[in-house]
Amino acid sequence: RLNLSPIEALELDRIPRHLIVLGGGYVGLEFAQAFRRFGSRVTVVERGRRLTKREDPEVSEEVQRILEAEGIEILLSA
Repeated sequence: RLNLSPIEALELDRIPRHLIVLGGGYVGLEFAQAFRRFGSRVTVVERGRRLTKREDPEVSEEVQRILEAEGIEILLSA
C-alpha cells in the first residue's frame, strides 16, 4: 500500500493492481481514468454527494457516467 502524490504516481515503475483515488475533483479523476486505461482496477472515493462539485449537477452526472462506463468504481458520500 502506497500513499502517493500525483507527481509520485507518474513516477511509478509498475502499474498498481488497484488504485484508490481520494476525492472527486479533476486531478483525481484524470488519474483515475489514466490508470484504468493502463489496466488498474480503480475506485474513486468522494465524501460529497457528487463528483466535480463546482460544476453543474448535469456535468457531474455525465462525468460519473463516463467513468463508470470505463469500469471505474465511484463511491459517493463516503
